[in-house]
Amino acid sequence: MIGMIGRSRSRAVATLLAAALGASGCIPLEPAVSKDGRFAFSNANGHLIVTDPIAPGATRVTARLVTREGYSPTFSPDGRRLAYAGEPTRDEKKAARGAGEARAAIFIADADGSNRKPVLFSQGKILRLRWSPDGRRMAYLAEKKAAAGAGPELFVLRVLDLETGRSEDALEPCGWFFDWAPDGSSIAALKLPLGAPAGLATVKAVAPGADSESRCIATILGHVLSQVVWDPGGASVRVLGLDPELPRVGDIELEGTPRAVVSAPLGGTPTARLLGMDVSFFAPSPDGRFDLEFGGLIYERDSTYRLVVRRRSNGTAVLDRPDVSPWVLPAWLSAREAIFRIPVEEPTFAIANVETGAVRNLVVEVAKPRAPAPVFRNPDGALEVRTAGAGSLLVEGEDVRVEASGGRIRAEVAAGRLRAPDRPEAPEVGFRALALEADGARARLRLSGAEIPLGPFTLRAPAAELEVDLATE
Repeated sequence: MIGMIGRSRSRAVATLLAAALGASGCIPLEPAVSKDGRFAFSNANGHLIVTDPIAPGATRVTARLVTREGYSPTFSPDGRRLAYAGEPTRDEKKAARGAGEARAAIFIADADGSNRKPVLFSQGKILRLRWSPDGRRMAYLAEKKAAAGAGPELFVLRVLDLETGRSEDALEPCGWFFDWAPDGSSIAALKLPLGAPAGLATVKAVAPGADSESRCIATILGHVLSQVVWDPGGASVRVLGLDPELPRVGDIELEGTPRAVVSAPLGGTPTARLLGMDVSFFAPSPDGRFDLEFGGLIYERDSTYRLVVRRRSNGTAVLDRPDVSPWVLPAWLSAREAIFRIPVEEPTFAIANVETGAVRNLVVEVAKPRAPAPVFRNPDGALEVRTAGAGSLLVEGEDVRVEASGGRIRAEVAAGRLRAPDRPEAPEVGFRALALEADGARARLRLSGAEIPLGPFTLRAPAAELEVDLATE
């Protein structure tokens, strides 16, 4: 639950922002839906998963594990590419100029998550991505460390030009949510009071560029997690904030305070519709006819929360589910279908048709990734075995022979050495002969005449075995 702000302001502020940054809690990450019906989401372990296109009426769909550390997926407007944030590998940092000790990166891959390439490295956390409608830019939320003693971290809205690779600040400090205008001319975001997570906040329309010009659309009573979305028609911005009738000064109590959706037209007077106390997330349907309302943005893992879908014209509820899992936020699969996670053992979602009221379960079957076959690294016959835990194992010898059949790999190496290039502290093992068998996700190596240096000593073993998990990404 969103904690109280004001009565214990410094502690609550730190807790709220730490949760947003993933330090002591977690905000359920938003999924992404592609033009052709692919669904991308992060599960409870932080694994990024992408499904095949979900067919109409489907109750099962095959999915692929993209990476074990990926979040904030977003599909390109044409549905052909997937972008997400994650931690770069050592090899990716080595191959990039100026990556240094980057902690995070933005990756762009094919729509199914394969063939990823880093397009931006960052020393700080990258928290949220959104592709521009023209596919040429990427807006993202970056962490900016505050000066010592100046309060918690700030969120900065930045825009990356995917053609030039140049990234520029657009708004600071910024709330968690932001949204591109349908025509791509500007980004709607919430500019917060400096050093405060709640209070009078300005809804801005920021035009990305060298000058990052912005205009004020409205002033609302909001907080760091107030949601900001453009209406599908582009004539107004809608913000999920606090009850606008609350006193504008003094302590603001988030727990137990009614929320309100404020509609701010680009020219005109903002209007507010009061919601329940527990509504923490909403999403208009692609055609603007329905509103999805969800309770429980900062959550307890074993709890369930309520999902309500209403007709925007009269507020009538067409769907009311009290048993929705909070890990993955609900989303619109199409203008008529909403998808949401339900709390069962296997990765199961439900898809609701808001016109007919019909609900069906969708089981996501994550295919077990096939371990990549060992490959020759150079003409001299070095063999690389990519492992899940220790990086690569490099086998070099006088004679390397490899046979592959039906997904099974066999290799024999004479008079060589075994080393882990990614782990320089690991000893280099010499051998008289090595036999390798790989099948599925594991590989077994048998060494004859092994010699392992241990400080000033050398351990000699007539026979030794090594079993490793192969890489599955």
